[in-house]
Amino acid sequence: MSSTRPKYESLAPCHLLVCEDNEDNLFLIQTLATSYGCTTTSAHNGQQAIDYCQETHYDAILMDLAMPRVSGLEASKLIRSSDNPNQKTPIIAVTAEVCSLAQSASVSFGINAYISKPVDPVLLHQTIQKLVK
Repeated sequence: MSSTRPKYESLAPCHLLVCEDNEDNLFLIQTLATSYGCTTTSAHNGQQAIDYCQETHYDAILMDLAMPRVSGLEASKLIRSSDNPNQKTPIIAVTAEVCSLAQSASVSFGINAYISKPVDPVLLHQTIQKLVK
């Protein structure tokens, strides 16, 4: 029985900011993003995400909500409210928080889409494609 990996439509030249403090999750998301043709930059805490957004424009931001130093929700709010190249960049919450309260809170903090962990590779690709293309 042969195992084949799904082929995804390329999202190149998409550049993603992946905000994730867990190294295993970061590796998984970056591996998936690379398989979609994306390049990635990683932020290991919310403050780092805010700082990177001041310097570089990204095509989309994948934001873990439970980030150290500054939460993903707060980082998203600050990215939306400060003068930076990513004020209108799509932000996708990627989190283990699956309750509807977290989802509605995400929208009020400027988050465009919501994906729960463990990450579904097809859903992640579709969400990035929908928001970036």
